[in-house]
Amino acid sequence: MREKSKWELAEIDYVAGMKYREIAEKYGVSINTVKSWKVRHSWDRKGNGPRKRKRAHTMRIKARTQKMREQEERDEEKRKAIKALVKVDKINERQRLFALYYFQTHNATASYQRAYGCTRAAASASAYKLLRNPAIIATIRELQADRDATLLLTAGDVVELYMRIAFTDYSDLLDFSERNVRIKDLEQADTQLFESFQINDHGGVAFKTANRMKALQWLASYFELNPRDRHRAAYQAKMAELREREVKSKEDGW
Repeated sequence: MREKSKWELAEIDYVAGMKYREIAEKYGVSINTVKSWKVRHSWDRKGNGPRKRKRAHTMRIKARTQKMREQEERDEEKRKAIKALVKVDKINERQRLFALYYFQTHNATASYQRAYGCTRAAASASAYKLLRNPAIIATIRELQADRDATLLLTAGDVVELYMRIAFTDYSDLLDFSERNVRIKDLEQADTQLFESFQINDHGGVAFKTANRMKALQWLASYFELNPRDRHRAAYQAKMAELREREVKSKEDGW
């Protein structure tokens, strides 16, 4: 009798109620890989085995389900993050989250927005005030001293995220029509490539892609400071391709 493959074992865990993140960690794959298995092999929480993939009745239902899953994962991430942080009596829970997110990305505005759930304008006005707080500086230094903890993102994780944002071909993810643009398959899409999702009054999904220019700027600064990073060769190759496309577009009159 043959051994079950990873996706078959993962399906058993999925039917048993495990979350995408838990399955991904158990089998050493990404969350998007688990989602891809779920769609490709027609996983069913009720354990009914392979079945035809049902077409969603409306984009509203599909987006709402995706949003609930992402919220569960964010809530779990926050709970784990807080446990991983050192306990500093002089700062509160949201400040601890800000310290963790800033440690991961070195982006003060985005870290504040993520920790406090506010608008970008409000985050931009308040983020750098926190960076002058001695207790928060102490927390960030503690995190730097403990950077090998398993719950914290490595520099490689951040680089890979920005590489995806900077160089992903969105034509593979999006359908363009005369009236609108839609995501081809929301369930399989890499949600980190999108900054926000919103359901409109007609049940459709409005979305904003992550900022490609900011990702390129971050990568340029990072590789200037870390020329020996293992991702640098891939970055240089991608940049060469990007410049070649820009030159060709100008030659074609675009």
